[in-house]
Amino acid sequence: MTKLKQGTFGKDKVKAYYRPGTSDENALIEVINKKAYRRASIGFDVMPGERWLCMGSNIGAFALYAKSKGAKSVTCYEPMTDCFEILKKNVPEFELHNSAVSNLRDKKITFFTPRREKDKYRSTMVPRKGKYPAVTVRNTYAGTLQRRKGKGFDGIKCDIEGAEHALLLEWLFPKAEKLVLEFHLSRNNSLPNLVKCWRMLKRHYKHVHTCPELMRLIKKGKGTGRTYFDRNIWAWGLK
Repeated sequence: MTKLKQGTFGKDKVKAYYRPGTSDENALIEVINKKAYRRASIGFDVMPGERWLCMGSNIGAFALYAKSKGAKSVTCYEPMTDCFEILKKNVPEFELHNSAVSNLRDKKITFFTPRREKDKYRSTMVPRKGKYPAVTVRNTYAGTLQRRKGKGFDGIKCDIEGAEHALLLEWLFPKAEKLVLEFHLSRNNSLPNLVKCWRMLKRHYKHVHTCPELMRLIKKGKGTGRTYFDRNIWAWGLK
């Protein structure tokens, strides 16, 4: 493994291990410093005492953010072993799984990794055009999380590089009062598919919110489309 560096991030001086010169530092800055998964205008944030599920944990940026906000627990799923090893160093107190989460029931699935060595957060199960290195990773069928015993989750953060499309259409998310996900039009740019996913969110949550750029594409609803970069969707108020 590349030699790690420990730095501090955000106003709360959150300590985190990362690989210098890679996307690790950008991920920590986006999530902890810029609070990418919070939406202050609608009052969406991690609250003290909450239990969160983090799908696509990478090196633990969201788990660290949630910890800094007083979350009681974060259950993390991360399929890439190199990222998982850093995740273990960053949040050893949380429940950690070296596994993808998908709509597939296979115990192992193929993942396509970025061609750039410095890119550590865009591995995906969605087939990509061109020659991308492929690896085999462990997989967790998302439906098993719906049957999870115990107190469940207050919130879900989902950033799984396109695998969220199938989870939305088949509705394989466990019950949680809050859900924030990054919707990857970069993996599937079909606007009819986007509309179907949006309607599924509206079916399960009282409130669903996203940026004006993505809303314009939802209203268009036909053909294909792309946003400047993949955008977040926030949902809350479980029906």
